[in-house]
Amino acid sequence: MNRWIIHILPQSHIDIAWLWPYYPETIYDCVKLTFMRAIDNLKMNEEYTFAQSQVPLYEAAKKYFPEIFDEILKYIKNKRWDIVGGTYVEFEGAEPCGESLVRQCLFGQKYFIKKFGVKVEVGWLPDSWTLPWQLPQIFRKSGIKYLLFFRGAKGENIFWWESPDGTRILACKPLRGSFTHRPFPDLEDMAFSISQRYGVKNIPLIIGRGDHGGGPTYQEIQNIREVRNYLKPKIKVCFSTPHRFFKALLKEADKIPVLKEELDWELVGDLVNCAKLKEENSLSEIRLLVAEKFSSIAMILKGTSYPQTELNSAWENVLFNQFHDIIGGSIVSSAQEFSHKLYKKAIKISGEVLNVSLKDISSMIDTSDSELNIIVFNSLSWNRTDLVNVELEIPEKWNSIRLLDPEGREISIQIIKRYKKDGKNYFKIIFIAEDVPSLGYKVYRVFPVRNERQYINTIKITGEDIENNFFKIKVSEETGHIESIFDKENNVEVLDKRGNILQLIEDLGDSEGRLVLGINRSNRFIGYRWSIDSKEYIEISERGPVRAILTIKRFFSNSTYIQRIIVYSNIRRIDFDLTVDWNEIHRALKILFPLNIVNPILTVGIQYGSADRVLNDEEQPFQKWIDISERDGSYGIAILSDTKYSYSAKNNVIGLTLLRSPTRPAYNTDRGIHNIRYSIYPHRGGWKESNVVQKSYEFKYPLIAYVEGRHKGLLPKNYSFISIWPKNAIIECIKKAEDDKDLIIRIYECNGVKTRVQITLNVNKTIKNAYKTNLLENEVLEKIEIDGNKLNFLLNPYEIATIKVKLC
Repeated sequence: MNRWIIHILPQSHIDIAWLWPYYPETIYDCVKLTFMRAIDNLKMNEEYTFAQSQVPLYEAAKKYFPEIFDEILKYIKNKRWDIVGGTYVEFEGAEPCGESLVRQCLFGQKYFIKKFGVKVEVGWLPDSWTLPWQLPQIFRKSGIKYLLFFRGAKGENIFWWESPDGTRILACKPLRGSFTHRPFPDLEDMAFSISQRYGVKNIPLIIGRGDHGGGPTYQEIQNIREVRNYLKPKIKVCFSTPHRFFKALLKEADKIPVLKEELDWELVGDLVNCAKLKEENSLSEIRLLVAEKFSSIAMILKGTSYPQTELNSAWENVLFNQFHDIIGGSIVSSAQEFSHKLYKKAIKISGEVLNVSLKDISSMIDTSDSELNIIVFNSLSWNRTDLVNVELEIPEKWNSIRLLDPEGREISIQIIKRYKKDGKNYFKIIFIAEDVPSLGYKVYRVFPVRNERQYINTIKITGEDIENNFFKIKVSEETGHIESIFDKENNVEVLDKRGNILQLIEDLGDSEGRLVLGINRSNRFIGYRWSIDSKEYIEISERGPVRAILTIKRFFSNSTYIQRIIVYSNIRRIDFDLTVDWNEIHRALKILFPLNIVNPILTVGIQYGSADRVLNDEEQPFQKWIDISERDGSYGIAILSDTKYSYSAKNNVIGLTLLRSPTRPAYNTDRGIHNIRYSIYPHRGGWKESNVVQKSYEFKYPLIAYVEGRHKGLLPKNYSFISIWPKNAIIECIKKAEDDKDLIIRIYECNGVKTRVQITLNVNKTIKNAYKTNLLENEVLEKIEIDGNKLNFLLNPYEIATIKVKLC
């Protein structure tokens, strides 16, 4: 009887792009040659197997090499070619939003089921340097039961990995070995080590050249046969597949440890590399999710055809670019150019789709009281108050304007710019839209006035100091740094010492993400640091009843920095806008805020959840927000960001990491103009009580202004199409189902609290039935209680729920 069974798992890790572009090199060098070799090996060795992931590789084979694709089909049918991954690409975990991770699975599984009749059960992320904590839940609800990976194992090779909601998957960091040259790996010693630690008989061993493709060679296969014969009968060595291995392991997994925490991460410099790609990724995600929501509403209200083909095409561009080396920014410039084109196309498509849907909805709203109207749309699932930016074409005879809300109250406006173009008059204005309904709109009527309106201005500016109803901000005349942010409502000084400090760091790392050459888990910058204290130029660049902006301009080293501090009349946060003309080499840029928190606890946003972290000065990933609060829950401060994914925290100092400029092996210095936004949100109580998650969404998803003329309509001037209660249940996605006309609503619980949820649909349809389904929308998990136009159900802590609704 065999003491151990060693599962040899032949494969090839093919980078879609890295130090070469996808087209033509990945397609013609990597895909063609790797797949041809794999087929030859399968033909010559009846026991041989091969595993391969990633939709674009199969799509390339079908398009460019149909004869190879046909051969692959044969070996898939006899279960010797194992499709793994179940995702569109082998994505990087930190940068994609939660819904992007869902779409990776949805689009991946949909393709593999349609083309091959295979529902993949093995998640395959061997080279991703961060793996999101909610991945077990997302994978299990997408039919994926297992995870094979290599980076960030926290000392374990085999374990159950549990996400915040309690969902588990069986995870494995397999052994790796090459049998190309002697001496060959000591399989007996490797098997003994794993067996002793985990009490298992089945041992996984990955073989096959990767990165640029290749896979196992014919000689390597013969050498494995030689080793196998030597080890008989004590150890069984067999060519296997990842699916076969995990199913065998599952039978003996009762004693395997459980990890109820985040995995580790490495190559953290890639959280910062190629900032423009990351900005485009964030904008694409926002535009697509917003376009889907309002296209769904337009489809229900007006019977408008849902643009599924266009939206899915745009999503595929985004998912392609979330391959770990692409979005991680370790690719060469030619590969970057291709990815920029994909993002721009996705942004263009989603913008066009959104405009059509808003036009359809707006045409149904009653705007008969005014010649000119601003319809403010809210894409989030709670009522909110925030800034509106809008450009108006003003009739020639109008000298100025006033703005009325639906109740007839006059709203303070600030005219930012007046100009003429093609003989027409235009105003750019801003105002605060208050209490805009959840996933709905509010109509503001524009009327002419003879003279400029004078509004009460609650924003005071004295020298370099700015004060509104919430904060008093003091800026040093000598340095341009913020000396004080005083929270007037809570009588608290926000800063421990001067803040909003730009710091330039000597970066000793590379474009692969290492912060120290040769060390993958080098998660701290160790080079010299400069506080950018150069001679500054300070001015009040904007003041008015809605907003005031203090601008600080400075030069340091080879770059120019323009910092803007922005406060509002009726928004309780402080926004920052930074423009950098970046011309540095082997440098990194951070912005620092020393916060007045005595006994800090650190919590950060992650995809579809949050995580408590240690303040250890390491570069770490986050999504949307970082919060440092008093341990007793009395007070806290959140840093909000829309396009940055890396921070460090030591003691009470939060550093948001903005830019890098490595030159090797890819010359990714990010030279050029960068516009960076971030915000401070001081709050009474902890992050849950003060709605930090919601505030981070509001910062990232602006209110949308749509200008409409006069016409009658069935819809009122203030309306919510879809709402959810309570606020800790967030609607992330509304879309048409993939395979029918039902409505998909994806929500999640953000505070870690079991919650009874109610969704209200104020649409001109009746709810026929509703179910919780898996993320693939094809398996019913639970029937939803219907009460008129309301859906009632329980949501577990940090649960991601897909609700499928049939309307009639």
